[in-house]
Amino acid sequence: MNKRALILKSGLSVRELLRLKNNYVDTKSKVYSKETKIKDIEPFSDYILFVSRLSWRGMLIPFLLPLCFAIYDYYEYRIIINSIKFFMLIYGIMLLCVFKSKGDYFKVKMITIAKLMYLRVRDVLNYQKNI
Repeated sequence: MNKRALILKSGLSVRELLRLKNNYVDTKSKVYSKETKIKDIEPFSDYILFVSRLSWRGMLIPFLLPLCFAIYDYYEYRIIINSIKFFMLIYGIMLLCVFKSKGDYFKVKMITIAKLMYLRVRDVLNYQKNI
């Protein structure tokens, strides 16, 4: 699937795309430590996929940490329903914290980060399908 078609099917609204475009223009004007700028030929679609990759990075820890606590809770009390509830509660709290911190970092809303993560999952699945 084409990158642009994938971005269009990701569910990003026009306002969110406009915010990402403003961030893209700001990023292009920044000078890095090596006194080089981002290439002018880098398209906006590649920037969106790059941001989705960065927003997905680090999602293993918010999953594994509550899983370890839930496994410990199961071994301690031997009630699986309570362990599942415990996992869902801690995972939800950690996911909200990750969405908030990534949203502040990329200067977008939390829902946009969720859509970018969804875009990353679709990109990975699409890449696997095309191989």
